[in-house]
Amino acid sequence: MSSHLEYQDLLENSAYEEPKGRKNIFHGIIIAVIAITCTGAGLPLITMYNEVSVEIIGIWRVQMTLIYLIPVSFIILVRNKIKLKQVLSKEYCGRIVIGATIYTFGTFLSIKGGRLTLMSHVATLSNSGGVFIVLVSIIMCMRVHKFEILGTILVVVGIIVLLFDKSSEKSGSETNIMKGDLLSLASMPLYTISSMINDKARSKLPSMVVFCLFSIVQLFVYGTYSVIVSGQDLEILFSTHQTYGFFGWMQPDTILFSLVVIGLVCGVLGVGSYIYLLEYFPPHITSGIFLLEPFVSQYMGILLGVDKFPSFVTYVGVIFIMFGMASNIQGYRLNQKEQTPKISSIELPNASLSSEEMRIL
Repeated sequence: MSSHLEYQDLLENSAYEEPKGRKNIFHGIIIAVIAITCTGAGLPLITMYNEVSVEIIGIWRVQMTLIYLIPVSFIILVRNKIKLKQVLSKEYCGRIVIGATIYTFGTFLSIKGGRLTLMSHVATLSNSGGVFIVLVSIIMCMRVHKFEILGTILVVVGIIVLLFDKSSEKSGSETNIMKGDLLSLASMPLYTISSMINDKARSKLPSMVVFCLFSIVQLFVYGTYSVIVSGQDLEILFSTHQTYGFFGWMQPDTILFSLVVIGLVCGVLGVGSYIYLLEYFPPHITSGIFLLEPFVSQYMGILLGVDKFPSFVTYVGVIFIMFGMASNIQGYRLNQKEQTPKISSIELPNASLSSEEMRIL
């Protein structure tokens, strides 16, 4: 699972060139549908493995993604003539390791929460990191736009509504809305802090490469945690055991589904589609599209038999939070615009990226 703040921050830090006339807006809409469907389906799909521990699920998910990410990242580095020494420099590595470790614990909490509460609750609560940033900014007496304050109020109201939803139920598994929502909410500041730590790496290195390094660190963290807490022999852990094995996803009856659906579609294609959307839409539109994820995630959960239909209370809470997050995005943009000095009659050669470089970002 990926947080909305990760995408929003990645998009805001990526250079954007207004789409040329040759860009077909219909193609952009198709890519947007692919992106929101792929990312929205991720959590419901991995929640189906209810009998497998969260850390093993994390190991499986990361492995499936890395199978594609490693060769793609290598091609990107070669095409852009970026040396591995530059990628692994102290300037980036320390931040990526710390950020990815924090992100891993956030993912752990959100997957855990997804087993107890509805998919829409998890997707909404864990992705509301903008509120955390606004609150920190207010505490530190930093400039905050009125739309950000309004958005924060709406999000807080929506969170309270979701926490006290007593009508919604999971399908065929334990339901504890309050506990699941609190776990999801606890993942939000971890996602946010991780994103803030990795600002520099994402703005200097190709996004797919950073995503790949993130995944490698997550694999190490999940693996170490499993060895320490599982109580299983190493022989079982480093096997294809369908419940406890690090390579349990390689079972003959699940390997194709794991590689194609979870690894390629929900992992690489989901992230890649959002990045490629910058060829068609500006960053604030692209990050706004991601606000639809809770709805997609919820209905995917229903289709997969993970959730039952949500109650009216859930719709109210999610809508409050969605409008709040949209207000936060708009407030952030206006705040940045007001603080950016206007430059006139000055030519800045090479200020924009080529479409090929944009595609890498």
